Order: sequence, then C-alpha cells, then structure tokens
Amino acid sequence: MKPNRPMRQPSSNERGAILLHTLVLLALMATLLLIIVANSNRGIDTARAVDDRVARQADMDSIIDLVVYDIVREGVRSGWLQKSAAFVSAPAPYQDYKVRVVDVRGLVDVNDGAVDLVRAVLADISIDASRQWKRRTGARYRNLVDFAHDTHLDANELFCLSVNATTHSRRSEPGPRFAPKSARHFIRQRSEHPNSVMEEFSGGVAGQAFQIVVLTPDNFEAYELTAYVTGRIDLPILVREVLWLPSQCAGLEHL
Repeated sequence: MKPNRPMRQPSSNERGAILLHTLVLLALMATLLLIIVANSNRGIDTARAVDDRVARQADMDSIIDLVVYDIVREGVRSGWLQKSAAFVSAPAPYQDYKVRVVDVRGLVDVNDGAVDLVRAVLADISIDASRQWKRRTGARYRNLVDFAHDTHLDANELFCLSVNATTHSRRSEPGPRFAPKSARHFIRQRSEHPNSVMEEFSGGVAGQAFQIVVLTPDNFEAYELTAYVTGRIDLPILVREVLWLPSQCAGLEHL
C-alpha cells in the first residue's frame, strides 16, 4: 500500500489568484445586492408617489365638489363669489389647499377679446409669443391648451396664462366686477374709466361659467376646472375644461 502523498501547498501566485477571484465574486454579489435594494427602494418610492398623487387628486375633486355645490345651491349669495377672485383656504378638512373662483366674464377671452388685451396677457408671460401671435380667422380655440399649442407655451406658461385668460367668456374685454386682481391690471392699462363697465350679477348664476383653481399645499401644482352652471336640477353643471399643471408663476401668492 502506497503511502499518502503530502498535499501540495499552493504557490504565492496561486494564492493571489484565489484571493482575487474571491474578491471579484464578493464585489459582484455586493453590486447585485445594491441593484436589488435600489430597485426595491425605487419601487417603494414610485408606489408612494402614486399613492400621494391619487390622494391629492381625491382631495381636489372633493374641494371642487364642495365649491360647485355651494355655488349651485346659494347662487349669487355663495361666499365663493364674494372673495374678490383671490386665493383663499379650501373648506374643511382641506384647509392646506388654496382655492380661487373666478367668473370667466372677468378673464380675457383669447377668442373674442380685443387683440391688444390678448397680446398684453401674452406679453406678461412671453414677449416672443406676444409678438408672433396672430388671431385665427374662421376658427376658434376650443380651450387654452389649443391656444398654448398655437403660441408654443409650455405647461407652466399655460398655467400663468390661465389665471388671466379663458376661451369661454365671449367678451371683448373683462368685466372689472368679476376680474381677479391680476386681470384688472390689463383693464386699467386699456381704459381710463373702468368703472363705466362695472356689472353686477343679475338673474342668478344660471348660464354663467366659473373657473375654479385649486393649488396643492406645496403650491407646486394646480388643478383647474371651468364649470358652466346650467340651472337644471338633473344636470346642474357642465364641465368645459380641466387642466392639471405646474403652478410656478411669479407673484402667484398675490393673485
């Protein structure tokens, strides 16, 4: 019976190769683990962001419902029509949100408004757009998105436009009685006697359209809806336009 051979000890080069191979495997495993953890965290963050967005949407829908219900029920006595078209806290329990309600008769109509007024509103956002814009002949803008596409405005510029403009008033100029503070600036520029066109609500709110803007608590996004009050019991409102936009406008807190 042959004696057992003594085990050969690996050389220093072989030991180095084994160590290097082990370190490479460990590094690969660590990288794989980091990728798995990162993907897991990304998935959690994405799910959380989706949940937050859904929750905000539900809150804003509830706020819109409360505001519209009050306008339809109270008519001209609605507190929302007595707030000078300014941003105020939303009804409980949504006080972290801000709401502004404007009768569209107080906004500049990009279809029917005087050309100099439309240009002035545009110039407040984009000088280039104001210079290049020409009124359509024989066609109307269906909504402000249509107008923004025609004038090459981005999403944030579209929101800045929407706080002063509409496609639903069919007026040559805004009525100061209904205009938000920002739109009154354009009226004053155009007329030395704005009080001569002052108006009051007559015959209730039926047949009128209102722009309702809700700002998220961080003021980064706005949910905007234009509702037409029909005066009917079975179908009290018709939704004319809905926008969800970034809301980074200079001086937004003063609108």
